[in-house]
Amino acid sequence: MIDTDAIRSAFDALAGEAPPSDWHPSLDPDRPGGRAATVDVNGVPGRLVQVGEQTPGTYLTWQPPGQPQLLLSVHTGDEADARRDLALRVARSVRPDPEATWVGPRFGWLPPDLATAPWRLYQGYQDTNWVQDVTVSGPGGRQLLISMGSSAAMRLANTFTTTPVRIQDWDGWQVPETKQLFLTLPDGVEVAAQLDDDPSDEQTMPTLIRILEAFDFGPWPDMSWVGGR
Repeated sequence: MIDTDAIRSAFDALAGEAPPSDWHPSLDPDRPGGRAATVDVNGVPGRLVQVGEQTPGTYLTWQPPGQPQLLLSVHTGDEADARRDLALRVARSVRPDPEATWVGPRFGWLPPDLATAPWRLYQGYQDTNWVQDVTVSGPGGRQLLISMGSSAAMRLANTFTTTPVRIQDWDGWQVPETKQLFLTLPDGVEVAAQLDDDPSDEQTMPTLIRILEAFDFGPWPDMSWVGGR
């Protein structure tokens, strides 16, 4: 599997934008560690790292002039050389696109510890279904994750330990023990949300419900370009 079909983006929507040449701190958890090799990506030096034995992965980071830094990751059952070749082939196929694109999801409300933190938007594919995640990590380590996608596999299968919940016009299920919410939107898109506990917030589930009540899902991503090159 190529993670996000090779491209992962960070949107510094709430804390201001980093200059295009910077690696934003919100991406630090994704920065691969290990022995690095320098490779050529259309005349630009790239940093390629092969990691893991049980869960092998190949990571390629490069930055075209005047553009943001790009991170590509490949996770397959192939040998390291095959993953390396695939990473380079995909990276060398990437071209700037002058067209505008929608950043669909927007937060209408967040608790104070998350309200000033940068948030990240991830878009990709799982099998033949699109998926996008929005993640916010607070300064104290608390994390909010909202996942959206067209796969029915995201739907909560076991509702035995859940409680029905109504959010706007949507029916869903909440799992208080794990601080999770699951929704199926009218167009069939599945939504899963989770909020970490925080000592200063004794009502994590009501907070999560309020976040989703104010959340603007926006237009869904156009992923028709995937596999076109």
